[in-house]
Amino acid sequence: MRCRQGALKVRGWHWLQNCYQGRFGVSVGSSSSMGNYISFSSGTLNAMYELFRTDNRFKVVSAPQLRMDSGREAIFSVGEQVPVLGSVSYEDGKAVQSVTYRDSGVIFKVKPVITSSRISLNVNQQLSNFVKTDTGVNDSPTLLKREVDTSLTLKDGDIVLLGGLAENKDSQASTGLSFLPKSWSQKSDEKSRTDMVILLQVKKI
Repeated sequence: MRCRQGALKVRGWHWLQNCYQGRFGVSVGSSSSMGNYISFSSGTLNAMYELFRTDNRFKVVSAPQLRMDSGREAIFSVGEQVPVLGSVSYEDGKAVQSVTYRDSGVIFKVKPVITSSRISLNVNQQLSNFVKTDTGVNDSPTLLKREVDTSLTLKDGDIVLLGGLAENKDSQASTGLSFLPKSWSQKSDEKSRTDMVILLQVKKI
């Protein structure tokens, strides 16, 4: 899910806790000192999904179901594959440029270790995109990537909300009449922040 206006910044975990604690039991947890997940002690995944879906501060990007064996990694991604120039080889004295395709967008990797009473998860979240920059080699785009790793231990059926990734955007706009001097137009700068959060439930099958 995407959350607009930075509602889930560090102080925003308390905002979300206050908003939904009346409907679901909420506790803030962390595998580090920064605190990047919230666990829910009551409620169902469908009820929470519907609550976030109907809240205009959130946009549901995707709702996948992943199945995996203990110790095996699963990958889910939403985005696109971008062609990137690779190595150069020579055939009959002619240079041949190779092209590789790399994933960008929202990439989610999870690796569970399942025991009789607990499910330990290693979760990797990545938010990335390719942009054209002066630092690119041979006009190849440059990868901009934000990434966070989280380790947590859950019980069968537990639900958590993972955060930690954010995207900041600056935009400019001007308003005025085309036949008037530019100095008469109004300019506005807008800064927006989008937080990427993952609502996750673990179940043994």
